[in-house]
Amino acid sequence: MSSSRSSPQEEGRCSSMKTSKRSKKIATSSTSFAKEKSSANGFSEKIPSPPLSTRTIPTPPSTKCMTSGTTFIKKSEPKRSTSPPWRMRRWSTPSAKVSAMASNSFGTLFRITTWGESHGKAIGVVIDGCPAGLPLTEEEVNTELALRAPGKSPHTSPRKEPDQAEILSGLFKGKTTGAPISIIIPNKDADPSKYTPIKELMRPGHANFTYLKKYGIFDYRGGGRASARETACRVAAGAVAKKLLAHFGVTVTAQIHSIGGATTEKEILKVLENLNGDSVGGVVSCTVTGLPIGLGDPIYEKLEANLAKGMLSIPASKGFEIGSGFEAARIKGSEHNDSFTTDESGNIVPTSNHAGGTLGGISTGLPLDFRVAFKPTSSIARAQPTVDTAGGAQIFELPAGSRHDPCVAIRAVPVVAAMAALNCVDCYLMNYCSKMHCYSS
Repeated sequence: MSSSRSSPQEEGRCSSMKTSKRSKKIATSSTSFAKEKSSANGFSEKIPSPPLSTRTIPTPPSTKCMTSGTTFIKKSEPKRSTSPPWRMRRWSTPSAKVSAMASNSFGTLFRITTWGESHGKAIGVVIDGCPAGLPLTEEEVNTELALRAPGKSPHTSPRKEPDQAEILSGLFKGKTTGAPISIIIPNKDADPSKYTPIKELMRPGHANFTYLKKYGIFDYRGGGRASARETACRVAAGAVAKKLLAHFGVTVTAQIHSIGGATTEKEILKVLENLNGDSVGGVVSCTVTGLPIGLGDPIYEKLEANLAKGMLSIPASKGFEIGSGFEAARIKGSEHNDSFTTDESGNIVPTSNHAGGTLGGISTGLPLDFRVAFKPTSSIARAQPTVDTAGGAQIFELPAGSRHDPCVAIRAVPVVAAMAALNCVDCYLMNYCSKMHCYSS
């Protein structure tokens, strides 16, 4: 009985003929497997790959059997393109990559987005989620900005910025409309010329090293987006948040806790007057009173967790602690636990506040009590070893006429208060989504 099974030679010939016909048929399509075209702006555009049915499948490589001399065709599945279904633009330089500077927003329901650079034309903030009907004026915003403004003390930057904000939208007849509130703050005393001589140097303690590595470009004019000038936008937004919190009877206060380890005014002044061109760090304390029980959400949206995120997003911040903070690691549970009792009205309340106003990430009704540590200002009037962008050894010195804070913690006080207010007002609005509320008609 003869076998119907084809010989290896016949299989090879059939497979080769089928593949050849298939390749010729697909090759007649006007769409090729992949296209790239260069544009005049230095980019090349990658066109998404066509469907498999229209792709040209190149003839697979062949191998020759060492024993029989028969040529076989390797059977392999065509590789699918990994290109996304939209057009992608990439740098023409193979080693470069595209990076976008995201994460310019803070908050969930009461959400702010800041914009602008230190020595650009202006800086500003857009507030989304502010309820309608809140009385608000530009004067209230500017009053808060005046607390942060530079040039008002020998121990702060001499840069003269009036910081007069203008509300462009979201306000009608003195009240918020519920629409986004856009606030602009012009830069009146920008002087980028001071940074031209050092634009190619890696500034010790500054972000130009990481920005250049990540984005391939850095605005060297005063630090650009990384400058603490951006915090004026937070203070402006914080003014709106404070006004909304006042409606609920909540107040936010912040003050200097210590500078260079000194805690009294006399000691602090002595530290500041003996820096000799150097800088010093400090700690800012903040207290929020009037919060109800229940703000904050476990597990990843704890009140103190979001507070920590907000505080550590402030330029030059290096530490955050709430309640007894790191001291809790040195005491016993019997000393740290907050016992419970009842007040005159019969309400259950903690007898102490070692926890700092939260339990399980939720407010207890007691004051929020926390502290934020700030490093010494990176810009100092002393020579420091560094390298240039090419890696060559250099000595970094600030150009004559440079303007910097000897202690950033001083002007960070209203910034800490603003971030606390922004976090708390967002938690307030989020809390209305936590359970059903009954309203009388």
